[in-house]
This record gives sequence, C-alpha cells and structure tokens, in this order.
Amino acid sequence: MRNGRNLLLLIAIACFACIGLYHLYKYLMMEHIVALSGRAHYEAWTINRLRFLALDIQQIAQHKNERPPKDMKSLSEYVRKHKEYHERDEYFDPNDGVIIDMWGTPVTLVVTNDEYTFISSGYNRVYENGKGDDLAVTFDPFDPKKESRTKHNI
Repeated sequence: MRNGRNLLLLIAIACFACIGLYHLYKYLMMEHIVALSGRAHYEAWTINRLRFLALDIQQIAQHKNERPPKDMKSLSEYVRKHKEYHERDEYFDPNDGVIIDMWGTPVTLVVTNDEYTFISSGYNRVYENGKGDDLAVTFDPFDPKKESRTKHNI
C-alpha cells in the first residue's frame, strides 16, 4: 500500500512539473511572439488609420461637394478644418499638422487622375516610392462605392 502511495505521489509531482514547464514554455514563446508581432500590429494600425482618413475625406468631399486638395499639407488642413467628420487628432503631427503613420513618420500623398494614394514609409521609415515595406491605401474621394485598395509589401 505504501508503494502505491509513493507511486501516486511521484506521478502527481511529475504532472505538476510537466504543467509548470509547459506554462513556462508558453510564456517564453508568447514573449517572443509579442516582440515579433509589434511590427505587424503597427502595420495593421497604419493601414486602418489611412483607411479611416480616406473615409473621412470621402465624406467631406461628398457633403461639401468640393474636390479635396492635392498636396499633403493642404489636405491635412482640409481634414482638420472639418472636425465634424473626424475625431482623430492623433492622426496628425502636433508640430506641423501633417498626417502621420503609427511610427510618427509623415505620410506621402500621390494623386493621379481622381485617385488619391496615401503611402506610409512603413517599418523602416524610409519612403521607397510604394515599394519595399511601404504601405499604401488608394481611394477616390468622390466614389465611395469604389472600394479603397491596399498595398502591403512584406
């Protein structure tokens, strides 16, 4: 009977040790994953930020029936001027008011015909004309039915 209890006690200790090692492994792996996923989160937030700004600009353009400016400084002022359409002051650099990405880098605006493209320089903070790790959202301010396109170079 004593051997049975000792065996049961040994099995219980081994189970607790395995459970402890498993949780330690999970904790260490999660720390590693979180460190790697920080970039992915910032990229997703930047894409969402640019999409929300595109929607804001579409709303303003349609309700005011006016073409948005075609340079970034004027476009930033245009969006900030119409506060009734947005509540996202964190999207703008507090010093000069231009639109910034999640890394605090100014976003580039490219306008071709009726399409506007916001380009974030991405994780490396180097503008690469929409290539490399740059992130881009393209939209038409006067056509909300035309879905915005996203380019994610990873």
